[in-house]
Amino acid sequence: MFRKSQRNPQHVSRIRHTINPARKKMKEHLKNRNNLAYKTYIFLSIAVIVLVYIVISATQLSILFPSNEEHAALRSRTNIWVKSDAQAFNPEISSRAKNLVIVAGHSVIISGHLHDADHDEEDWYLLDYQKGQGLPQAIVSHIKKGIILAAEDPASLLVFSGGMTRSKTGPINEGESYFRVADALELWEHPLSDASSLSNTVRSRTVIEEFATDSFQNL
Repeated sequence: MFRKSQRNPQHVSRIRHTINPARKKMKEHLKNRNNLAYKTYIFLSIAVIVLVYIVISATQLSILFPSNEEHAALRSRTNIWVKSDAQAFNPEISSRAKNLVIVAGHSVIISGHLHDADHDEEDWYLLDYQKGQGLPQAIVSHIKKGIILAAEDPASLLVFSGGMTRSKTGPINEGESYFRVADALELWEHPLSDASSLSNTVRSRTVIEEFATDSFQNL
């Protein structure tokens, strides 16, 4: 009969002494690695929170305290058309007019942002054949020319002529559109005239004609 082999206690003890330090070292390694990952996660989380806070704070400060350039740009995007010192219509001066300066309309405004109406087609209701032809520039040049001619002739009355020619835009006429663009772009003052002269009274002797629907009716 065979006897079961009996283990040597000293041999088992040596094996245990060999395995236990390895297990302990492995546990310490895993613990250190987990601690490092946790610390990295915490650090990255805090960094992201701080970065978001800085961005939000900078944005709020920019809104509350804009620079001069930003303030000017912000003002240019507003819908303010008429300045506080704008000239009101003066019936007395207009009644003495002997000549008419007529600017015929070609489109109506469809935007409340008119500070770029001299080049942005989106400010005007344009028909397909009018697009891409530089019409905003042409319209504003006509407005400027009318104001200059009226400024050079103090005995003239300036008329922006044009009715509601675009049914889709509703009750908006060409004459009023031109007047509003002159306000928004501050075109009224003649650059070569004395501020106190009659040449700088153009706005006070400007009217609109709001019924013409074609060039013949403009006249």
